Amino acid sequence: MSRVEWVESVVMLLCIPLLWPVVKWMRSGTPLPAYYGVVLVAGALVLIAITVRRVQRLRNAFRDQRGQGPGRFPF
Repeated sequence: MSRVEWVESVVMLLCIPLLWPVVKWMRSGTPLPAYYGVVLVAGALVLIAITVRRVQRLRNAFRDQRGQGPGRFPF
């Protein structure tokens, strides 16, 4: 696992708990602070960006693997 992937994993683990106040709010009905909407959107954007980067890396890995199977020349 590269350093970038490790950092992405840590950031994801830090962003996921941002959803806890929403779960708590849904059960209790108490209003969330106004700033929390901004925090929630920022966390969602970070998670989406990480997901897009990981999908791109996966696509590139599959593209690199294609054509290099047994009996095929890599050039």
